[in-house]
Amino acid sequence: MRSFALLKLSRTIQVSLLFISAGLAYSQLSPEQAKGKNIYLHGSHGGSGEITAVLNGGNVVPASVVPCAGCHGRDGLGRTEGGVAVPALTWDRLTRGSDGNAPYTRTLLKRAVCMGVSSRGLPLEVMPRYQLNTQDFDDLLAYLQVLDADRDPGITDSELRVGVILPSGPKLSTMRNAMESVLSAFENDLNHSGGIFERKLVLRFCEPPESLSQRMGAIRAFLDRENIFAFVSSVVAGAEEQISALMQEHEVPLIGAFTLYPESSAHLNPYVFYLQPGIAEQARALVQFAARNSRQKPLKIWISHESPMNVPELAKAECEVIDRPALADAVLLLSASEAQRILALDHSLLQHPMYLIPGSLLTFDLQNLPQELRQRIYLASPVLSSDATAGGLAWYQALAARYQIAPDRIATQWSALSAALLFVEALKETGRNTSREQLIKMLEGINHFQTGLLPPLTFGPNRRIGSLGSHVSSAADPSHSVWIDLD
Repeated sequence: MRSFALLKLSRTIQVSLLFISAGLAYSQLSPEQAKGKNIYLHGSHGGSGEITAVLNGGNVVPASVVPCAGCHGRDGLGRTEGGVAVPALTWDRLTRGSDGNAPYTRTLLKRAVCMGVSSRGLPLEVMPRYQLNTQDFDDLLAYLQVLDADRDPGITDSELRVGVILPSGPKLSTMRNAMESVLSAFENDLNHSGGIFERKLVLRFCEPPESLSQRMGAIRAFLDRENIFAFVSSVVAGAEEQISALMQEHEVPLIGAFTLYPESSAHLNPYVFYLQPGIAEQARALVQFAARNSRQKPLKIWISHESPMNVPELAKAECEVIDRPALADAVLLLSASEAQRILALDHSLLQHPMYLIPGSLLTFDLQNLPQELRQRIYLASPVLSSDATAGGLAWYQALAARYQIAPDRIATQWSALSAALLFVEALKETGRNTSREQLIKMLEGINHFQTGLLPPLTFGPNRRIGSLGSHVSSAADPSHSVWIDLD
């Protein structure tokens, strides 16, 4: 049988196999290939009407529920899915035969895709049968011919382009300068030592306007203009939902999204990774600490409702949420203004409760409060300076000295560097032929990763916050803390 690579393909699919060179990256797909890519990745041709698929049991579902990439992978390299070894769909494998199959011709491949029959005439029992018209199949075939050379945006043989969303506005200029300085130093240091698999890391900084609409417009334009592979160390506070949706829309990973409200719902955005816990997680740590250390069982707790968070999630088995702060054993305060108001009224309460405040919300000085009151105030801190290891601290100090980095916003610098270190570690594990899909899969396997500057980071398919615990300490003695782990 002649190789399919030598056959003259009918209709409009006359794509030369010379383009299958392993080192070639496609900068632009043809209209047919682009449509085929959409079918392969999403099960949709982008036009009117819906592509459907017939499952093994005879059920008909939208092809978007079971797209080709769902099993064969975005890169077409196959994987094991539900205990079944899914074969690769790269053009070389298809046309020369592999995994026990004979070489595929156009006709045999259409039979496999639409009827679920292999090139050897055997049933492909677990494969859906896609109901494609001739044009849809031709478009899909055109993309399969270039699948293994179609790299994600931002990757060339010599560089990897990565975006950083900086904080907006004049009030955050010190934070912005600290992030840009330390990440530029990291970029130069990494490239000086050889980069990542002989690719230079190219950081592109986005400083969007303050208003939400203008901010999102600037980030969208930046993403389109700069050809970004991924974002790292990026401030999403104030636009969490919008930026998260944008990353998912464009399928761009964001490693190190900085916000007080990281996404923690049951339906996580697979593209966004957070390093540290937010207000909700700090509040949970405080509630657990109070319940463990209270003589009252169950602990009566009053929770400030000045927050969009799901308050019932904070109460655990040993807690009873009540609606009168004057009768509470513990008071959880979820905003700085509420904290100041309630603390000022402490003397009027019927009893002397514990006060629980997420440290990330604290914007006022507690030292002016009476000692007795400070002894009843407990703060949660996601990270302390003591979390830095000797090696991590020495590395940071050497980097800062080499590039004359100002000692401003040290916590911000450490967080930004930690996200960059995590990103580079995952890239090194994926190898030179990396992709966004492989990067996300590798990050989901990160377990107890030590940046040397923050608490260890762990991620998973259903976990997008690297460090879930917090240090809890009394306002009267912040030098002594207890680590509360939410894992």
